[in-house]
Amino acid sequence: MSPPTAYMTKSGLAHQQIKQMILSGELRPGSRVKLGEVSRRLGISETPIREAMTALHSEGWLDMTSHVGAVVRDISVEQVLEIASIRGLISGLAIELNGPHFDEAMLQKLKDNVQAMSEAVRRDDLQGMSALNDEFHRLLSNGPFSPWCARIMESVLGLTSYLRHGIVPKAERLREQVREHRKLVKHLCEGDFRAAAATAELHERNGGLFLIGELNKAKASEEQLPPVKTAPRKARDRSPA
Repeated sequence: MSPPTAYMTKSGLAHQQIKQMILSGELRPGSRVKLGEVSRRLGISETPIREAMTALHSEGWLDMTSHVGAVVRDISVEQVLEIASIRGLISGLAIELNGPHFDEAMLQKLKDNVQAMSEAVRRDDLQGMSALNDEFHRLLSNGPFSPWCARIMESVLGLTSYLRHGIVPKAERLREQVREHRKLVKHLCEGDFRAAAATAELHERNGGLFLIGELNKAKASEEQLPPVKTAPRKARDRSPA
């Protein structure tokens, strides 16, 4: 007998769709979320989409203005470090709360995730790597003794995604992420939960600092671009007819 299919409301479906468009980089910071486009893509009316936008606004993903509508919220350099620090603290706390209760099945899931991440890096699959990274941090935080850690992690998960900011990191940075995840899992398997928590915090900080560096590089590059030259307008012929 097949397991029952999880039911999702139309608003939940729209929420998931818009968030995925942001995480994939399809909608970049400052981009407007078009009601009609999301409606056509999902085949649903605009009412549940508006409800999803309101929820995403309260979660910090969108800005809402009366004249423009929903716009993907930008994140400052200072906020990147703050979010990365929050993620590290939440991951560390979840590990300390759940670590002694991680069974072989959970540890195997984490090992399988790290292996899949390594293969995604080898295939140069940035989308797959990003999804697996989110799954890894969900597994860490979503334990039986950390339901609030899981809720907070879900609310910030993806805000510092490279793809969200249009950053394409080199393979070496992605391999470093995999090494950090593997080291964390090793500590968990050894029962050294304090070391695992410290590794999680350092991992998140490293990711935040890397993203800050890339965002600063992109900003500096934009500021050095020469102004766009436009062709001069032709003078209107004012000679008498």
